[in-house]
Amino acid sequence: MRNWFENHGTDLDIVVSSRVRLARNVRGVAFPGRMTEDAAAKLLDQVEAALSAAGTLSFARHDFHKLDAAHRGALLERHLVSRDLYNGRLPRGVFLSEDEGAAIMVNEEDHLRIQVIGSGLAIADCLADAKRLDTLLDESLGFAFSERLGYLTACPTNLGCGLRVSVMLHLPALTESGGIRNVMHAAGQVGLTVRGLYGEGTRADGAFYQISNARSLGSTEQEIAERLETAVKSIIESERKLRRRLLDENKLYLEDRVYRARGILQSARLLRSEEALSLLSDLRLGAGVFSEIDAGQVDRLIRQIGANTVSLSGEGISTAAARDAARAELVRKALV
Repeated sequence: MRNWFENHGTDLDIVVSSRVRLARNVRGVAFPGRMTEDAAAKLLDQVEAALSAAGTLSFARHDFHKLDAAHRGALLERHLVSRDLYNGRLPRGVFLSEDEGAAIMVNEEDHLRIQVIGSGLAIADCLADAKRLDTLLDESLGFAFSERLGYLTACPTNLGCGLRVSVMLHLPALTESGGIRNVMHAAGQVGLTVRGLYGEGTRADGAFYQISNARSLGSTEQEIAERLETAVKSIIESERKLRRRLLDENKLYLEDRVYRARGILQSARLLRSEEALSLLSDLRLGAGVFSEIDAGQVDRLIRQIGANTVSLSGEGISTAAARDAARAELVRKALV
């Protein structure tokens, strides 16, 4: 089965991925902040039973509290789990679909975080898939719901429909021009937030940004999705306009930047993760401009270059130097 990121979505030159998360808690069970370890372990089994009962769905169970540090870190690097799950104290886990496009995190900040990821700008499709999973799990588990407040959640910002929609954007032209500051200000004015590559409190390494809704209370799922998509389309147009200007006014600089990055990536014998991400960002800048630059291929590599992911890619990759060598080899082979 193809992984979700192998299905190239729309606007892939700018949009890396779309993600939808629904926060849910089981009725009558204490929130994770007050939950016992026995109750947390029981909920993992209940979610597994609910997914198994669906029949047509296939999810692999990963008990996070039983995984070693490298496997936990690799799941975080590939955006399959959240930092809250990574840093949790309870028995907790994630159920991953075969294509890794759907994940149900259990005993994170809330009992469940239902997550669906899609390639490119695919908010509507991700939301539809997440709602199907939501309905299936609600029928088996029964989610806590208030007629006045909507779905009950640990954090007040998730009350209401409990929806967080986010889109990962690659914005090198806006970053270099300083226009990203205007993007952040405009996003805040309409109830959106802009964060770094790994979410809240992280840097925008490689000019990758996540834009998402700040809260869900008082808005419907459709309103949140449409508001975010409208904002994202405006940002896409701004980024493309700057890239076109760069191509028109200084094509030689753009060509040198893109192909210099590709040359280093095709030749390097040692690559640190930060350097690799910066070079891949420069290479990705050529997507949509130079026909031979494949944004989807770059995105696959970005998912593979994290320290923990590289460590798990072969035997004996346990030191920083070994990881840098393995990372360089992985990238070279992919770009031949």
